[in-house]
Amino acid sequence: MNIPGVVGVGIGKCNKIPCIKVYLEKETPESKNIPKQLEGFKVDVEITGPIEALG
Repeated sequence: MNIPGVVGVGIGKCNKIPCIKVYLEKETPESKNIPKQLEGFKVDVEITGPIEALG
């Protein structure tokens, strides 16, 4: 997703049902436009802070 503040996306489970996880560094005005559902799957938004790859 090309939305400012998004640091990752993935597939997870929401109440034991598959869903799309969207991880935000911080909430931005643009992040409020993330859909609640995408192609029949719930979209779960979580603010995680920055994510860095380990070496």
